[in-house]
Amino acid sequence: MNQSYREEQRFNSWWIRGVFAVGLGGLLIPLYRIAFLNDTSIPLASLVILLIVLTIVATLILRAKLETQVDKYAIKYRYIPFVNNWKRIEKGDIRHVQVKKYSPIREFGGYGYRVKLNGDKALNVKGDMGLYIEYDKNKKLLLGTQKPEELQRTINRLMNIQKY
Repeated sequence: MNQSYREEQRFNSWWIRGVFAVGLGGLLIPLYRIAFLNDTSIPLASLVILLIVLTIVATLILRAKLETQVDKYAIKYRYIPFVNNWKRIEKGDIRHVQVKKYSPIREFGGYGYRVKLNGDKALNVKGDMGLYIEYDKNKKLLLGTQKPEELQRTINRLMNIQKY
């Protein structure tokens, strides 16, 4: 019997890559016109800045990785490159935990590393299932998951925390 749970998720949807490809293509056409057709009506500096910003954003999103681990002692997570070191929620600090369905857009404003005004956090990549955790002095965290049944079984078996 497996004594721990591990999951790794990435932003690897075809449509995300498509958005960046279209954006890059949209910048390459004016750059081609400047370089090979001597079109001086296009501001080169603005295009270069846009290209740099698009490259940085694409790199951050495409390299982003949500990792979740659960064992009999704690729930651990990190969201590279935003949270590089493992964050750990000790079993004894957890008041309530469950896998549940949620609305990423309505409840948290989308995907990624999300923080609400009240301090609640959501770290998610895709889908609408997540590990909801209430812990330590009214903190709340939702970690997205693509394996809700396996995660719930692991939580039930290893954490042994009462639901209310």
